[in-house]
Amino acid sequence: MLQRSLILLIGLAACMPAWAQMADVLPPGQVPFIATGTTAPLTEAFRAAESVNVIDFGADPTGAADSSSAFNAAMAAIRAKTYGPWSYGLPSPVNAARFIIPQGRYKIQSTLNWTGLYAISVIIDCQGCLLDGQTNRTPVIDALGSRFLRVYGLSVYGNPAAIPSLGMQIGRISSNSADDHFFSSPRFFGLYSLAAFYNYAAETTLFEHAYFWNNNSASGTYALIMDGANQFGITSAFVTSTAATNSASSFQENTCLVCNINSNSTTGSSLFISAAGRHKYIDSYIGQAGPYAVVLDASYGTTTMLDFDVHVETNAVTDEFFITGSNANPVFQGFKIRDNESFPTNSIFKLNTGIASATLANADLEIKSAASAAHMFDAPALWHVSGQYSLPTGTGSFWNLATNQFNGRATVGQVTSFVGDGSNLTGIIASFPSIISASAVQNMGGVTSVALGYEPIFSGSGQYLGTTLAGVFPTVTVSAPPPGGSQASVAVATMKQTGSTVNSGIGSGGTGYQVGDILTFVGGTFTTAATRKVTAVNGSGTITGLTWGQSSAPYGGGVYTALPTEPIAFSGGHGTGATAQNVFWGVNSYAVTASGSGYTTTPTITVQAGDGSSGSTALAVATLGSSLSLSAGASIALSSAGVQLGNSGSAGSPVIAAGALVDGSGVRQSLGNSYTVPANTSLVRFIQGSTVASSTVTLPAALADGQPIQFVNYAGAVTALTFSPAVYGWTNGSTLAAYTGLRVRWDAISAAWYREQ
Repeated sequence: MLQRSLILLIGLAACMPAWAQMADVLPPGQVPFIATGTTAPLTEAFRAAESVNVIDFGADPTGAADSSSAFNAAMAAIRAKTYGPWSYGLPSPVNAARFIIPQGRYKIQSTLNWTGLYAISVIIDCQGCLLDGQTNRTPVIDALGSRFLRVYGLSVYGNPAAIPSLGMQIGRISSNSADDHFFSSPRFFGLYSLAAFYNYAAETTLFEHAYFWNNNSASGTYALIMDGANQFGITSAFVTSTAATNSASSFQENTCLVCNINSNSTTGSSLFISAAGRHKYIDSYIGQAGPYAVVLDASYGTTTMLDFDVHVETNAVTDEFFITGSNANPVFQGFKIRDNESFPTNSIFKLNTGIASATLANADLEIKSAASAAHMFDAPALWHVSGQYSLPTGTGSFWNLATNQFNGRATVGQVTSFVGDGSNLTGIIASFPSIISASAVQNMGGVTSVALGYEPIFSGSGQYLGTTLAGVFPTVTVSAPPPGGSQASVAVATMKQTGSTVNSGIGSGGTGYQVGDILTFVGGTFTTAATRKVTAVNGSGTITGLTWGQSSAPYGGGVYTALPTEPIAFSGGHGTGATAQNVFWGVNSYAVTASGSGYTTTPTITVQAGDGSSGSTALAVATLGSSLSLSAGASIALSSAGVQLGNSGSAGSPVIAAGALVDGSGVRQSLGNSYTVPANTSLVRFIQGSTVASSTVTLPAALADGQPIQFVNYAGAVTALTFSPAVYGWTNGSTLAAYTGLRVRWDAISAAWYREQ
């Protein structure tokens, strides 16, 4: 019986898989098993090897021993996990693996080698870990030449006991890209001799909820360096770098989302940017011990589309953006600022010595309020600005109402919109010797209120400073707006009784009155009736003295919307028959009966008596009501003094229709066989009445980048329109039909004209 049982067991074993037969002889972890969802047996050891854990290589999570060698050995294992051959844009072989740093504090005394990872995706998981950087003037992590890193929760501390140069460096080692990194919740803090983080030309890199904080107060230190030209000469101890120092590389589309960037340096800055384009700092914070929050090195030509949705909050910063570099005439295309409250004590933009001029082209500047009496520009005469603005107003702020200076008189170019109260319009028109480009100006300004400069005195019996009033309220005239605007109108709303002239204003003294009687004016329409106190009478009770000129009860001047007719009777007191004569009235308030539109400066207001004589105009318009709203297309031409240059005309004589369509420094032009467009023109109206067989239009050269010119054709067609120089997108000799238009735009980079529509 025993023999038959053994035979049966042997037979069953023969039917079992080989891995099951070995289960009782293999060590733990090597026994294959089938996981849920698969039919393939795998060992625990195989599954554990899918990730690389630094603890397995001897890293010490207590921070007692140096873990540098263990980290580098673990990363060497990552490099051994390769896939290839590969093509279509990635070198071969490529890496893909998970690098795990368990919770703990790891002492790092030698730079960690994360270089040259040509990754499909290397995931570095450091949730809850801290790298205690003690690398003594070298980086804690060197990741030059790597790509597609996905880093989660990495925290690096710059230990002052052996201060590192950098918390981490990423970027290029050659002309090859080193891009597409993603950092989730990284923390780089402590002390660093250069910066907490350095990015050398690594594109399309995203930092999400990041913290860059360098507590080193030494000169020339930073929190975050975004350097597209390797100006700091970054090298690697692990890979040979052929990337040139101080030579711009492609450096586009880097984003810092909800980042805290802070430096304690008293001479450096929190953020250094060079040779960068399309960088965004969204919902972020910059703190700085001073003097500059951001250094922009403009040595390498046009710096494009820098977007700073940041709050710079520290009273130590004198200037928010410090512009420096070897380029004497830097241009910043599409520069954007958005800050709820700005803290610099001097300016938002400051130029280093040696910069002759600077341009913000198509800028978008939005600052809700200023914490100090800062200017927009430290040296405003050196700036040329175009774009849209929404800035705080008030004495000592970016727009100084006391001096009518916008940013200290920086030159404004192509304004697309200006947001603010209408009082700003006075400064924007009068302060800038430049061109404000627009195709439409809507309701530039209207009179919303009038303030009393003084109280003009009128006499009801026939005197207005010596002339006849004719018994009516004074009239008010408002000067006309520029062509295209609508007329504003103002009226005297109320008059206040102020005094009298001849015989103390007593027309008839009446009889029976006593000293101390309070008398009230009879007649007129009033909110408060005028009252007088009897100060003297004769033996018959005839009034010989009255109080005059007092402004409050019980015997003050009343407020009237219709004046009583002289002689004015009195009521009250012990007597009868007293009247007032030659009574003085002063203007008490004004009413705006029509606000009008199109005003670019404060209009002149004149007060006139009934006979047409007028007094001084010591009155002020409190605000021009509407904000300036402009869009690209044409221009308002101003002289060097800010004076409008004409109402209509041919070439060189601008047409302005404020409050409606602006013909800018453009013209209404009969085309003929040829026409040369004047410089700074942005709208040309061809008004020929019949078809033109052929015509050549000569365009201006070397305009500001993005400068448009719009051509509008009325009535007759141009059957063969030729541009000189040629316009890309327009075939010379083509027809420009009647009642149509086209727009061309100058591209300064390619030095050519392009058709827009």
